[in-house]
Amino acid sequence: MKAKATIVILLIFVISASACSHALPFSSIATVSRNVSIKVTVNPLSQIKSISETTTISVRNNFSYPLTLYVHDIETDVKISECSDPPVVVEKLAESLYLITWKVEVDPFKTKEIRVDSIPKEELPLLVKIFYRVNGKEIKPVKEGKMLKLKVNKGDK
Repeated sequence: MKAKATIVILLIFVISASACSHALPFSSIATVSRNVSIKVTVNPLSQIKSISETTTISVRNNFSYPLTLYVHDIETDVKISECSDPPVVVEKLAESLYLITWKVEVDPFKTKEIRVDSIPKEELPLLVKIFYRVNGKEIKPVKEGKMLKLKVNKGDK
């Protein structure tokens, strides 16, 4: 009889635990994501003229109440040209590493983005090559004075 009562109580516990687990679905969390994009401007000879970097940090609040977070980001030695929200603290960690901290307040079921535009102070390990093809053959631009020209004929593709 005790074994049957124990099994019944255990079954009730398992059923109630599974019912309660649906009260807090997996989506009821806050998520933080970071995306970095690099914009490179080159001339027709594949020489890099400028490089800029945009870091976007997104904080999504899936809770039903407002949320305040401290978001930390480590940046290498860059010149920050624009910041959507001013950081609370900028701390130098090493010669070329900085810890940037923001206090982010996010309303329920909303997303807050922090955007940082910067210019790298050091050269990035980046190789850019531009190829021009005319009639299926690779050609290079020719510099005439201050102009760069491609030697093509009418009807070339």
